[in-house]
Amino acid sequence: MEKTKLGISVALAAALIYFLGALAGIGNILVVLIAVGYVLIVETNIKLKREAVKALILIITLAAVSFLISWGLSGFQNFMSFLPNRDFIINIRSFINSSVSGINNIVRLIVFIVPIVFGFRAYKQKSTKIKWIDKILDANFDKE
Repeated sequence: MEKTKLGISVALAAALIYFLGALAGIGNILVVLIAVGYVLIVETNIKLKREAVKALILIITLAAVSFLISWGLSGFQNFMSFLPNRDFIINIRSFINSSVSGINNIVRLIVFIVPIVFGFRAYKQKSTKIKWIDKILDANFDKE
C-alpha cells in the first residue's frame, strides 16, 4: 500500500479530502482547497492528485447547484409574497414556504452524503466515474 509524505495511505488521504468536503458544507470549502493544494504541491502520487482534484470539482459543483436551487426557490418565495393577502393565497404561501424548506433540507443532505459516499469509495480504492470530470482530468493529468 502506497503511503503519502504524511505517512498515511494514499486511499485514506483521498478519502479525507472527500470527508472534509462533506464537513465543509456549502459555503466553506477553504479547508478542502488547502488539502487539495497540499496534495498537488507536495505529493507525487498521480492517483491521489487526480482524486483530490475530482473531490474539489465535485464539492464545488454540489455547492454551486445547491446555491442555485436555494436562490431560485428564494426568488419564488419572494414572488409569492407580492400576491394579495387572500385566504387561499395565504394557504398556498404557507404550503410553498414549508415545501421550500423541505427541498432545501434535502439538498443540504445530498451535499453532505455524496462526498461521504465518494470518500468511502476512495478509501476502498474504487474511483467513481463521472464522465465530465474524468474528461477534464484526462486532459490535464498524465495516465499512470
